[in-house]
Amino acid sequence: MPVLTFSAFRFTKGEPRYYRASSFGKRGFCVECGSPMVFFYEGNPDVWIKIGSLDHPEHWPMTKDAAWGRSTHAHTDTKIPWYEISDGLPQSTSAWPEVAAAMDHVARTP
Repeated sequence: MPVLTFSAFRFTKGEPRYYRASSFGKRGFCVECGSPMVFFYEGNPDVWIKIGSLDHPEHWPMTKDAAWGRSTHAHTDTKIPWYEISDGLPQSTSAWPEVAAAMDHVARTP
């Protein structure tokens, strides 16, 4: 899942519909088909983009040294047990520093 700073990201056609997924984040879905597209953590300038939602996902290779930013497999602790990820990219559990920071930000925000 590519992670870009929000200031470097823009939608070229329309805007997603957002759903507050938790107290620390919101998800954006396509208003036409309902496909998940993006995720934002409160207090974090990054936007998490579902590669499959892009017009040309082939231009965004999941490689360790991608020019557009870091690639990682997120929430691998909740993946289907029989699916093996063996491409060498970092894998992280649900206990990401970004999640902890977002939850802390929400807890401190009145």
